[in-house]
Amino acid sequence: MTNALKVFLACLVLLQGGRLAAKEESFPLYEDHRVTIDVPEGYSYERTFSEEGVITVRIADPKREMALDISFLPDPEERFATPRARREFMVGNFHTYVAGSVEKEMRFEELKPRLGNATICVFTDVNLVGKTELPRGEYLNATTGMKRWTGCAAFFTLLSNGIRSPAYEAALKIITESVHEKKPQASF
Repeated sequence: MTNALKVFLACLVLLQGGRLAAKEESFPLYEDHRVTIDVPEGYSYERTFSEEGVITVRIADPKREMALDISFLPDPEERFATPRARREFMVGNFHTYVAGSVEKEMRFEELKPRLGNATICVFTDVNLVGKTELPRGEYLNATTGMKRWTGCAAFFTLLSNGIRSPAYEAALKIITESVHEKKPQASF
């Protein structure tokens, strides 16, 4: 690769603020609420529906260093607007991670997403600590959480082999900057 091409590519990355090119995925949640997710280039994306009508998306990086499952709920009553409400939901739905974790408790952290509020908890699998070769499909860390914005909520599990890797950071960026509602464009 020529030096000129390397400089051009570096400038392109800087101009984009370090963002990876993304594919916009969008789907209706309820009424006039439409969820949009920017999926980084090269990442896999799959959307499923449960029998109860819950929409879940799975996003994974190309190297399979992380897997992110996000499920969406209508929240017109704003049930999850407070940190306490989000934490109670998380205790009820993610308590199974506590027993097998190094932490042995839920340590909540509030994130500052571009839109709404988000609460997370990180768990480290006690059985995988110190292993240099992890079994296929098993991950050292499970980050669970909930994000909410006006009228909508999303709960998620981010499985990763570390909480400092680029794949982990990209997944958190999906949660904090990408998962949002896209309002319909006004037509004239």
